[in-house]
Amino acid sequence: MTKLEQARKKINEIDEKMAKLFEERMEASKEVALYKKENALPIVDKMREKELILKNSKYVEDVVIGEYYVNFLQSVMDLSKKYQFRLLEGQKVGYCGVEGAFGHIAAKKMFNNATLLSFKNFEETYHAVENGSCDVAILPIENSYAGDVGTVMDLIFSGSLFINQILDLDVVHHLIGTVDASIDTIKTVYSHPQALSQCSDYLKSHHFKEVEYANTALAAKEIAKLNDNTIASIASVDTAELYGLKVIESNIPGVTGEITWERTYPYGDTLKNIFGKVGPITKENKDYYLNEGYELTDTVGLSYLEKEYEEYLKGEKAKYKVESDYKLVKIEDEKKGNDLVLSIDIDLQMKVDEILRDKITLGKKYGNTEYFKDSYAIISNPLSGAILAISGQRLNDDNAFSDISLNTINKS
Repeated sequence: MTKLEQARKKINEIDEKMAKLFEERMEASKEVALYKKENALPIVDKMREKELILKNSKYVEDVVIGEYYVNFLQSVMDLSKKYQFRLLEGQKVGYCGVEGAFGHIAAKKMFNNATLLSFKNFEETYHAVENGSCDVAILPIENSYAGDVGTVMDLIFSGSLFINQILDLDVVHHLIGTVDASIDTIKTVYSHPQALSQCSDYLKSHHFKEVEYANTALAAKEIAKLNDNTIASIASVDTAELYGLKVIESNIPGVTGEITWERTYPYGDTLKNIFGKVGPITKENKDYYLNEGYELTDTVGLSYLEKEYEEYLKGEKAKYKVESDYKLVKIEDEKKGNDLVLSIDIDLQMKVDEILRDKITLGKKYGNTEYFKDSYAIISNPLSGAILAISGQRLNDDNAFSDISLNTINKS
């Protein structure tokens, strides 16, 4: 065992003892909290904290380490106070949006007896836990239709909190309206752009006018306030009940889907490894992409042509602004990325692939061909130098061929 391994083994043993002692200390802190509650004493006692720091810091002989111990002890006391507040006042759970929003629904399902606190945006919700205003933050991290939630993922990468529970919340769309509303009276539908988009076929089939709102719950709240039977919202049953609205149509047809980073290749594996791969931004390259205006949930090229021409292939997202009445107004349309046009003649490419496979198969009929399994070919235009075909084929042990055209570059 090396010195490093010995030191780490010792740290692990100490950490195990500290965990048990920490649990014992918090149990004692619980008893203190109950006593304070019975005797109407405040949880925070600054004089007691100073006494403890002064007394306990004397137990550490090393002066330099003693400086760190003071900070350690203060952190432990801060955690103890948070635990006592939670015991006496109940758990405080922050969520983003108004009552009836999916964050509120998720918070109720996960922490039914907690005090739920609403915040304007994801950042405020997150920082409420960091500054001690809340014990827990309920935030969306992924939408099966639209992918990861960019702002939240940015906070997870850069913040100090940890994910300790995940809830899969089914998003089922319902058309809700006032008590006297019906499918015949509805003319306009308020909702979040995503909900409107997911149910676009349904909405168009009824010729409903669409109005975008910051979230589905705010749209429902506005309808309840207006009490207008010509306006409806796409929202949840919980939201309808909360604002005294009724469900006009349940489980209205929408779009379900899952975000994937896989490309589709109309010509199978042909040149696939030269095209490269796409995927999520990693911790290692996040600073570069953030400086280039990306969000941490964007998909980027990770290798070869995908990576080399990422700047040209990427598109741009639509931009919205939230007005004072929480309506969303699109201020800039989304833009499709550019196409990358190759000089490859795909018919010639596939013919060359076929020729190489035939040559390998034929060569295998002769003796001493144990190591003969790869074949390569490149065809270029002699006048311009443009690559017309770039092929590499390999015969595997299972007698199936695989495309290894990238080796014409890497092993040339």
